[in-house]
Amino acid sequence: MLKRYRSVSGRDSNGYQYRYVYDWEQDTCKGCTSFDFVQIPPSSLERIWVRKTASCLGLTIMIYYLLSSLLPLCFGSLFSRLFTALLPVIGYSPALMSLVGFVFYQLILLISAVVALLVPTLFYGMAIGIPFSKAFPTRRVSPGLMGLHMLVGLGLWAFTALLTFYIAAIFPLPQGGGLFSGLALPAWSPGFGISLVLVVVLPSLIGVLVFQGVLLQSLRRFGDGLAVLLSAFIYAVIQLDFRQVPALFLMGIFLGYVVLKSGCIWVAAALSLMMNLLWALMQFLPSVFPEAATLLITESAMILCLLAGLIGLIFLARRDERIFQLHPSKTCLSSRGKFAIIFSNPAFLAAMVLTAVLYFYPL
Repeated sequence: MLKRYRSVSGRDSNGYQYRYVYDWEQDTCKGCTSFDFVQIPPSSLERIWVRKTASCLGLTIMIYYLLSSLLPLCFGSLFSRLFTALLPVIGYSPALMSLVGFVFYQLILLISAVVALLVPTLFYGMAIGIPFSKAFPTRRVSPGLMGLHMLVGLGLWAFTALLTFYIAAIFPLPQGGGLFSGLALPAWSPGFGISLVLVVVLPSLIGVLVFQGVLLQSLRRFGDGLAVLLSAFIYAVIQLDFRQVPALFLMGIFLGYVVLKSGCIWVAAALSLMMNLLWALMQFLPSVFPEAATLLITESAMILCLLAGLIGLIFLARRDERIFQLHPSKTCLSSRGKFAIIFSNPAFLAAMVLTAVLYFYPL
């Protein structure tokens, strides 16, 4: 992910050898055959790029599944030895041993998830050749626009939480074990702050950098609409919790939209952090308040967040008349044709089949 230009070579359908270069700064692609130096049609170049990208995406997803199944075992063995070595130091107090063991368990899950995400993402970024300046946009955002996005994010969080609740009630599907699964907050204790960082802060930051950073920005050359939808789809399905797929898909679309409209990935990171923090607080309430009070607080918070989201959406629409418009693709293939190429690609199709298998037969 260090080069502005990315060259790819191969043979076209007529057997002619080609070599072309993609300029990430200018979003242009040029190429010619090595025999007669005739320019390759733009549609052919785009098909090649779409197939290459789909293959890289499929391989990246499969590498992620492989690492996410192996790394917890490796890190678990390492941390168990470290925990055994620390026992004489921390003493054999049951409360302290329980706290240290809980923190160690959270560290194992978090480090495994982070490494399982970052290593395939690095592979994908190097294969695609996207530069860091393109992968992580950091344009300055006005506080007013930031505040409106936060209000809309509150409303979306409440809507997706209700959506997940009703889907789980209607379709009693088993809970998945995907991205950052198993991370949880304990009751109030000295380790609560550490767990809050592990459960809320780091997953929010890593998830945005991967999905709304490298993945979304690398797909924008095929059109912003395709980039938002495909990155949100991958973000939702690899969680391996189909009850939350609709909610995660909507959340991924919103975070991608915010990055495209604001031009700053940190806005999406702040929104993701806020949503995860609200989720963590809702999980924490039953350990502090009785059931009736917890229900009252939860319902009141949902109503207030929905109202805040509606107000934020109204003001955001008044501020930007083209609120729902994204930049179309500069290339000649239709979005339907690009999706057809991606979802018919053998590597990407194999990754989706593996996703379905892992849902029913988790590792």
